[in-house]
Amino acid sequence: MTNVKCQYNLDQHLSDFVQDEREKKRLEQLERKKELAVMADTEMESIKAAKPRATQKMTRAQIETDQEKRRVAAAAGQQVLTTLCRWLELYLVLIII
Repeated sequence: MTNVKCQYNLDQHLSDFVQDEREKKRLEQLERKKELAVMADTEMESIKAAKPRATQKMTRAQIETDQEKRRVAAAAGQQVLTTLCRWLELYLVLIII
């Protein structure tokens, strides 16, 4: 009789444990689903916000001014890069000496 009662208790505890584990898994999946929904909503909002604006017509003078600004910016960037390369060369020379 005691053996049967112990077996029943073990079965009951095992059943409770399995049910608890299933419930934990279900809750974790539900939480993950909510997180994914929030991430999807955030992504959709960013896509909606990034809609291209209507292009406006530009005159040839505006295009040329824009191109000149880009050329000046590129030249400035190249100058900074050249200066950094010089500093790096000097640093390497100092390390070698």
